[in-house]
Amino acid sequence: RTPMRYGVQLDVLILLRRIAEHFASASLSLFCTRAFEAVKVIVPACMAAIADVTMRKTATDYPSKLCMVLAGDDDHPGFGLSTGVLAAQSETVEIHTPELALARTAVLDYFEDQSECKKIFQWESGLTCSTSTTEFLVRASAQHAMSPSFAVQYLYGVVHTSYGGLLRQHPELGCYRDIGFFFKYFMNIDPRAFPHVTANMPPIPAWSFVLNWVGYDPQEGYAIQCMGGDLGPYAHPKYPLNWYSGGGYGLRFPSAATPSFHVHPHTVQTEDDVLHIKSLPSFEDPSGETMGQQDVELLISYLTVPYMRTPLVLKFFASEDRIHSLRSERLQSLLDAVLFEPGRLQPVNLTKVPEEVPTLEPELLCSPFGALLNECHRAPEVLVDSLTALLQQALDLDTGSYHSSTVDVVLYVVRTCARAENFIAMILDVDAADHETVSGKMRDVVLSGNTRTTLEDGLARIQIMLRGYAHGMLEKYIKELMHECDERGEDEEIVDRNVRSACRLHAHALLLFRNLKIDEITLPFASQILCSFVYLTTRHTWNMLLLDVPETELYEMLAVTRRKLTLWTRSQPQWEIDHMMEAAIQVTTGSGVRVLDQSSPPEHRWAMMGRTTSSRSIGRFTELYARPQDGTAVREREVAVLPEAEHYQAGVQLDLQTAQLTLKAAHLKALPTEIAAHPDVILIFGKQSMQSAVVQEAEHRNWHRLVGRGHDIQMWDQDSRTCLLDDEYSRLYHPAELEPSEAWIVDIFEPVRLSYLAKPPLPFDIPIMMREDPYPAAADVVALIALHPKTM
Repeated sequence: RTPMRYGVQLDVLILLRRIAEHFASASLSLFCTRAFEAVKVIVPACMAAIADVTMRKTATDYPSKLCMVLAGDDDHPGFGLSTGVLAAQSETVEIHTPELALARTAVLDYFEDQSECKKIFQWESGLTCSTSTTEFLVRASAQHAMSPSFAVQYLYGVVHTSYGGLLRQHPELGCYRDIGFFFKYFMNIDPRAFPHVTANMPPIPAWSFVLNWVGYDPQEGYAIQCMGGDLGPYAHPKYPLNWYSGGGYGLRFPSAATPSFHVHPHTVQTEDDVLHIKSLPSFEDPSGETMGQQDVELLISYLTVPYMRTPLVLKFFASEDRIHSLRSERLQSLLDAVLFEPGRLQPVNLTKVPEEVPTLEPELLCSPFGALLNECHRAPEVLVDSLTALLQQALDLDTGSYHSSTVDVVLYVVRTCARAENFIAMILDVDAADHETVSGKMRDVVLSGNTRTTLEDGLARIQIMLRGYAHGMLEKYIKELMHECDERGEDEEIVDRNVRSACRLHAHALLLFRNLKIDEITLPFASQILCSFVYLTTRHTWNMLLLDVPETELYEMLAVTRRKLTLWTRSQPQWEIDHMMEAAIQVTTGSGVRVLDQSSPPEHRWAMMGRTTSSRSIGRFTELYARPQDGTAVREREVAVLPEAEHYQAGVQLDLQTAQLTLKAAHLKALPTEIAAHPDVILIFGKQSMQSAVVQEAEHRNWHRLVGRGHDIQMWDQDSRTCLLDDEYSRLYHPAELEPSEAWIVDIFEPVRLSYLAKPPLPFDIPIMMREDPYPAAADVVALIALHPKTM
C-alpha cells in the first residue's frame, strides 16, 4: 500500500534473496526435527509472499515493465507463484510457536487470492520451464524487443552474455526466481536434494547457497549449482525415494495423530475399523507395556474424529491411571501430534457448513489456524481444564529427586503445557491488539466476553503452576545434580552425566518464561532466563540432538524475550543488576546453582556498556570492580556506565542479546582436563569443573583466565632442553669464596638458596655455577646456572 520507488523495490528483493541464502545455509547446517521442519517450510513461504507483494508494486519513478507483466492488467490476469504442496506438507508439521500457524494461514490465503493468475516457477513439478513460465518470459522479453525464441534461456543467462539481456534489464527477476525456488525447495521430501548433516560438521557458509543457474536441458530442465558445485538442488522428489517417505503419505514426517499410523498395515477411517483389528499396539517402552488393550482401543477411536480429538485425547491422559503411560515416546509423539499439528486449512472462501453428523465431507471440519487455536476459540473450558488437570497430575508425580522413574513424564508434560500456553497467550494478545508482532484480527476468530474470561483464568492457572511449582521443581533438581558433582567431583562420568542433565533442566526452565510481559518480569524470573541460557551456551554441546527441547525453540524463546529482558534490566537499580549478573557467573563458573541473596552486597559491581539506543552495546554488561565484603560496601544510586571509548578495557562480559558470557571477547569453555587434574590446581581449587577463557596460546605455554575466581593459570610444557655449560661458567658458587666486590650477591641470593636450593628442605645441595671473571661492585645483574644432579 505504501508507494515505492524502483530503487527501494529492488533493494527489498535483493535483501530478501540474501536472507533466503542465509536461512538456507543456517537451517541446513542443523539436524532436522519435527518442530524445526515447520520453520523450514513456513519461513521461506513468508519470504516468497513478501517478494511477490514487492514485485506487484508499480514504482513511482521508474516502473519495472517486468513487474507490470507479472501484475497483469484488464486484458490479462497476470502471473503468480503457486503454493505447491505447502498446504499438505504443513498439515503434519508440529508448530510449537503459534505465530507460525498465523503465518502459514496468511501465506496460503494470500496466494489463494491470486487463483486466477497463471502459475509460474512451479519447481515442485520439475525444473523444466512450464508453459505459463515460458509465456511470462515471452511477454517480459517483448517489452524490450527481445527474441521470444530464447525465452527459456533468459531465466538463466549470465548478465554479460546474449542470454542475459532480461536479467540485465531486470535484476529483480533473478531475485524473484531464487526466492521462489527456495520456497519450493524446502518442501521437497527427497533428502538427496539437501546437504548431509553430520555431527561436528562446520556451519555451511551463506555464500554456498548463492544459486548458480548454469544451463537448460529440454528433458531435465534448468541446471542449478550451489556449494561450490558440490550440490545440485532440486525442488521435486526424484522417485523412487531411497527412504521411508512418510509411510507412503508423501510427507517428510507422517502424522502420528492419524489412527492408521499406529496400526500399520491396517487402514482405519472409522471407529468400526478399530473394532475389527485383532491385536492393537501396546505402546511398550523399555520398562514394559504402558497401556492395556481396552485403553488403546479407546485412544485409537478418538483419533478417528480429527475435529474433536484434541479435548478427547487430553482428557484421556489427564487421569491418575493413564498419566504414567506418557513415559512411552510413541504416546508422547501421539499427544504432540494431536496438539500441535495444524491439520487441514479451512479455505478463506468456505461458506458451506456440515448438514449431517457424521459428515461425509471431512474438508468442512477444518480450521483456519490449526486445531489447538480452534479449541482456544471454540471450546476454551474443556481445553484449559484438561491442560491444568494434566499438568497437576504430572506435578503430583514429583518425588523430590531427579533420579525418579517419573521424571521423564513430568518433564514431558511441563514442556507440552508450556507450549500450549503459547497459543492461549497469543490468541488473547491478538484479540486485545496487544501482540508485539501480529497486527489486525485473526480470520473468523472473535472472542466473546465469556470466552476471553475463561482463557484469561485458565492462562493464569497454567502460568502459576509453571512459573511457580514447576519452576521450583526444576531448580530443586538442578541443586541435587550439582550437589552430586561437588561430592563426587573426582568421578568424571558422573560429572558429565549430571552436567548433561542440568542442561536438559535449564532448557525446560526457559520454556516457562516465553510469554512474560515486561511488567511481569521480576529479578528471580530475569535471573533464571539469563542463568539458564548462559549455562547452556557454556556447557551444552549444540547440534547433537541431546536435548528434549529443540535447540531452535530455545533460540526462538530468546528472540521473543531478549528485547523485554534488556529493557527491564537497564531500568533496574545497580544492586539488582549486580545480583542478576553475579547469579549468572555463579551458575556458569561456580556451583551451578542459582542463588539470589539480596541481603548481602553483590561481590562485584557491573556496568552497562554504553547507554545510547543507537549503540551496538545495548544489552552488554561488564564486570567493573570487586566490592569489599567486610560490611563497608555501600548501595550505589547511579547505575555504572562504561563509555564506548573504554570498551576495550572490559574483561568479563554478559550480553543479554545473545545470552553469551565472554572474557575479553573470548568465549568460555571448561578448563582442559589436563590442567584441571594438575595437583597444584586441585590443591588450590579442589576437584570441580571451572570455566575459563584463553588469554594467549604460545608454543610452549597456554594462558587461561578463570572466570569468577580472580586467578589466571599458565601451563608450560616441560622444558626438554639440556644445560650446555661453556668455559665461561666454570666457577662454582660458594658464598665464602666470592670476591669482595661480589658481596652484594650473597646478600640477595643466599636467602633464596638456603630456602629452596639447599638441604634442608632438599636432600642435597644444588650446585650453582657462575662466570669465571669476578663481577664488579657496580654491577646490578648476575647470571647464575643451577644444575640438578640428575641432569648433570
